[in-house]
Amino acid sequence: MFSTGSPPINWEYLGAGFVSNPEKKLEEAKPVRTRTATIDGSTPSEGAVIALLTITMAGADTVKVPITNLQTKLMIGRDARADIPINNQVVSRLHAIISHDRGKFFIEDLHSKNGTLLNGKYLPSKAVRLSYGDELRIGEIVILFQSHQTGKVAEGCDASRELMLPSIPTGYAPLDAQLRGGIPTGYAVVLQSQSCDERDLLLRRIIESSVRLGRPSFLISHDLIGSTQFAGFSRDFYVFSTHARKETDVDQSSPIWIPGMENLTELNISISDGILQTRVDLRADKLMVIEILSDILLHHKSAMTRRWLSEFITKRKAQSFTLLFTLNPSIAPESEIDAIIDLFDGVLRVRIQETRSGPIVVVGIRRLFARKYESREIPLNREEMLRF
Repeated sequence: MFSTGSPPINWEYLGAGFVSNPEKKLEEAKPVRTRTATIDGSTPSEGAVIALLTITMAGADTVKVPITNLQTKLMIGRDARADIPINNQVVSRLHAIISHDRGKFFIEDLHSKNGTLLNGKYLPSKAVRLSYGDELRIGEIVILFQSHQTGKVAEGCDASRELMLPSIPTGYAPLDAQLRGGIPTGYAVVLQSQSCDERDLLLRRIIESSVRLGRPSFLISHDLIGSTQFAGFSRDFYVFSTHARKETDVDQSSPIWIPGMENLTELNISISDGILQTRVDLRADKLMVIEILSDILLHHKSAMTRRWLSEFITKRKAQSFTLLFTLNPSIAPESEIDAIIDLFDGVLRVRIQETRSGPIVVVGIRRLFARKYESREIPLNREEMLRF
């Protein structure tokens, strides 16, 4: 049970729902309404995981709720009868219900007092189909929905294993759907984009999604003004800046100094030292956003940049970082860009697309190693990103 104003709660899965009392006996847990369901005509093994809810709320642990093929209805609410109980006053006693039938998932708001948002829009008074990557909101409570519902799972692929692959949500539901959950943890991904508001908003959403999930997050930037917008909003967020004061103590309230791009060895040493001084557990999953790659490429060209990048990625991956680089493709000739791009596990691209109604900014996935993804470009909606 989520509870505001109290310490994080350790959840225990009892096979029939989640309870917040670790001393509650198994036989006391109420049974979930069950009926055997099929997915796209096939019959999964009994109890197979076919969907996942990731629930986050400030002041509480992130909770991952697996949905099996035996759980055809899950009630969300403040009432003890709910399958997913959330003790928060914005949640009605019986707030909403998630159901599935033959692989199709639905969400229905049960005439709750404060309503339920699906991807930023209030649900109507009827059941609505859920899609992979959809984001539900009840007040400040965020529920990310993930499932396998777009055709049969490829032969030889374990659906529940693929579903559980960890990722960092981008905070932008349409892109998370394309990525099938978000940026895979442990990957080094580059975002190719010229400077624009949409790119900056997307980066902010990715960082905020990471820290909301309690993941230590780092930003390396030459833009002190832009980077300070994050300062102080999380106890596990750190900014490294070439414009910070060198004598500043390492904490969350002030950016950490790093040198300029002229000496890459000195730059690497200062970043490594700064990470150690934060005393963040190097075994924990972490996010690092690096905005200085374009400057390094401009100053050192592709050969030296490639050597630096290869060493940097290897070291940071060994420290359990997921890496997201930004790269302005107009900063160097195409041949210089091509010389380093193959070092990344994934490539995203933001560009301006001309349409009949005028130019729009779109984002697409160019490559994502060993992961399924949708390659179709999608618009970056500024209004939707600003509603985070």
